[in-house]
Amino acid sequence: MVGPSFGLPEEDSSIFMWSHDSVNKLGIVIPSIMWSIWCARNAKVFDDISMPLMAALSKIEVMTRDVTQVFNSMHKEITSIQLQLISWKKCHLDSYILNVDGSAQTNPEMAGFGGLIRDFDGQFMRGFHGNIGYSNILHVEILALIHGIQICWDEGLRDIICYTDFMHTIHLVQYADVSTHDGNDIAIIRKYMAKDWTFQLRHTLKEGNMCADFLAKVGTRSTSDLLIVLNPPAELRLLLMADSMGVVYHHG
Repeated sequence: MVGPSFGLPEEDSSIFMWSHDSVNKLGIVIPSIMWSIWCARNAKVFDDISMPLMAALSKIEVMTRDVTQVFNSMHKEITSIQLQLISWKKCHLDSYILNVDGSAQTNPEMAGFGGLIRDFDGQFMRGFHGNIGYSNILHVEILALIHGIQICWDEGLRDIICYTDFMHTIHLVQYADVSTHDGNDIAIIRKYMAKDWTFQLRHTLKEGNMCADFLAKVGTRSTSDLLIVLNPPAELRLLLMADSMGVVYHHG
């Protein structure tokens, strides 16, 4: 039986290449080497089995690869989690944030919409909600945007960043044929956006739109087709405070 030796055969180029590539992995290679030496020592002491050098190197290579794959997988999972941390988005000093949302607990069902306007630092300015009876989520999301954009214009606010968590609304505003269903509503939105002001329509995830979601759910229970909110209720004040403090939520 061939015993271990400490000279690496120069003709084995694959081992040389692996060793070179492993220099940047010393944090994993060195523990793998130490573990393999310990295993080889125990095999010799207790079972009188000697491990050939090439077998030891092969074992180190396999262990290094497996451990690297595990750590890479863990890193990807952690990175994925970090990328899904969502919070309400603030804006620059002279802008205002409009968040809008629609709610239909089943589709179709009693549907409501809601939204609110805040300044750059998250201070509540206006809110609104309403009930449109039995409808679908697409229609109520569009109505939420219409009411929000009209209120901003009527209040004299001229630099608006609007967030919705319904991506389909943005696609319709950008690309829809106004001769189709809901086309008249889309035409109204486009008309307002073309006025002499700055109005940006952006997407956020639901965790960044929680205040508007709250008001939309209130809208499903409302008896009014549109109600302006000047003083937020206690439950909404808690959400407003969390947003202004930059509280983050895990999306998923």
